[in-house]
Amino acid sequence: MIRDSITGSSFKTIHLWGNDQLLVEEGRGTWSHKNGEIVGTGRYLLVWQKEKGEWKILRDTWFADKKK
Repeated sequence: MIRDSITGSSFKTIHLWGNDQLLVEEGRGTWSHKNGEIVGTGRYLLVWQKEKGEWKILRDTWFADKKK
């Protein structure tokens, strides 16, 4: 990604659910070139797990929007 001049990213949480040990975060994100041009958008899911009192990412996935 860095070789392709993709240096920017932005993420927004849409939904968050779970309990005190496991959380699922659903959101939308964008990737952009250093000139600000957006080159990709999509949805993501992150699964967070609490380990020794700290939240850590257990799993993640990205679903790119179809190009028009």
